[in-house]
Amino acid sequence: MEFASKENTKTPDKNDVEEKERLLDLIIQNDENALKEIQIIAFDSEGKFSLGLKYYARKCLYILNKKLTPELISSPNANDNISDENILNKIKENLSSPDLQVRQKMVKFIIKNKNINSLPFLLERLDIEDDATLLPYIITAIGILGDLSHVKHILKFLYHANARVRANAIECLTAIGDEKIYPHILPFFNDEDNRVKSSAIIAFKNIGTANCIETLKTMIHSNEIWMQDSAAFALKFFDIRRVFDLVGELLDSPSMSVKNKATDILKKAADSGFEQAKILVKKISQQEENIENICNLLKKEINMLKKAENEKINEMINSLNNDNIEISQKIETILTLFEYESEDIYSRLYSYLIEEYKKLLKTRFAIETQPPVSCSKCNTDSSFKLLDKEIRIKKWKCSNSKCGFVFESAGPHKIISLIVKQLGAKKSELVINFSTKVLTDNIAEELINNKHFQRIRANAVETLALFDNPKISTVLLSLINDKNSRVKTNVIIALKNFPGINIKHELKKMIETNDRQAKKSVLFAIIQIATNEVIELLDDLIKDTDEIIKVEAKKILQILSQELQVPKAIELQKKQELHTNNTRGKSK
Repeated sequence: MEFASKENTKTPDKNDVEEKERLLDLIIQNDENALKEIQIIAFDSEGKFSLGLKYYARKCLYILNKKLTPELISSPNANDNISDENILNKIKENLSSPDLQVRQKMVKFIIKNKNINSLPFLLERLDIEDDATLLPYIITAIGILGDLSHVKHILKFLYHANARVRANAIECLTAIGDEKIYPHILPFFNDEDNRVKSSAIIAFKNIGTANCIETLKTMIHSNEIWMQDSAAFALKFFDIRRVFDLVGELLDSPSMSVKNKATDILKKAADSGFEQAKILVKKISQQEENIENICNLLKKEINMLKKAENEKINEMINSLNNDNIEISQKIETILTLFEYESEDIYSRLYSYLIEEYKKLLKTRFAIETQPPVSCSKCNTDSSFKLLDKEIRIKKWKCSNSKCGFVFESAGPHKIISLIVKQLGAKKSELVINFSTKVLTDNIAEELINNKHFQRIRANAVETLALFDNPKISTVLLSLINDKNSRVKTNVIIALKNFPGINIKHELKKMIETNDRQAKKSVLFAIIQIATNEVIELLDDLIKDTDEIIKVEAKKILQILSQELQVPKAIELQKKQELHTNNTRGKSK
């Protein structure tokens, strides 16, 4: 860790204010070059920059690393109350100024403070602004403040001569638009400028592969040839196994250009080693060069392959209900099914999830060292015998000779947790009802102390936190005093920005329980939340009487201060080092 001496510390001057403005610009720029420039200031060891500026740069780094927004940096001239009429008049005046620098500073001020009331002035300036360096910032500001009604104002800038304007227009539309804007973005996959191209690809990546494919499907089914042509162009960026049937549908297009693109995709897939495509391309080469014949042949083959794929999927889903298959194999099957990113498969896995949960409640399995209370397969209260005493995950076999069902202690919990997590990651709203049910149900007493079942509940909280839904906040609030420390911690993390919740107070109560698991959960929460008041709790945990907690707390502090460069953690680290040095001095 670096400490600046008095000799090489630069005295703050008026240049610091300009440098801080430049750092704000770099945050808005938010690319690799910006990151490097900020790092030069943040980790200066030659005394070129003042301590205040270096501190400010490290704060900027933290924001970039945590993907936060610029308004979290305190600007020297920032005004918290920007809805005042006088300030709005000043915004309007400065945006209309003939001085480019005045307009630039005002747009950056709006971006930083997110002043929704300045939106009409931005839209007015957008139509008359002729400076290509300022236009991207105005577009970015509209992307932050605008909604769907402002899409029409941005569309024309997709075709601007300046590449940065085009890139920012794409990012703006992605921020405020819905699925209808994606057909307009697709053509820019092939833009001559790399930044524009990457912005378009990132825009599609952000909506998820499944949603993206659904959008492409809608475009292919459209009567608009330009949409079909754009979809045909975009399909080459996807794994051919995921879009094979869509390529086949393109062959029905009345456009020869679209059909040729579809055929080219298949030929490239064959060259890359995709076996089905190799077979098709070989058959194509044996046909006359008649595109209609080729297309009919391809459609027939693709339909056959699609049928075979559906049969394979059905077989995998049916195998999940086979009690003779190992849990590890079922987990592998579930992960494979999620790779298809199909809403139909999500729905079928959700149905399987519900059934597994019902079985779990019926089995009423308490803790690993005790057998299940009843068999969920033969529906009897038959006794279970332990198959192997040595293995960590216990396996119990039903004593009913006609049943013989083998129950793995962590099996159902693993399956349920996995599907819940995967559905959450895919943003499937099916999982909201299930997660809510798991967290609010009255469960059997045997399950209360079951660590695997509590893991399901904790995962359910994590999953709910992925969705922006007011009802979910109500459910999570009801769990703020949950008896399970892991569940409670996940609730606190999920509600960290919820008004009226004193996060530090809730975590401190967990520390005061003097329970090791609760303290470990608090440490997990600290690194996830990483606000100043929460980081302060590390001071207590580093002094904890439990050596394990003490070591873990020091590790967390090191990560926050050295890797993430969190200012409060750096301050606490220095305090700890000073305390350690003083202690050593006294012992000598």
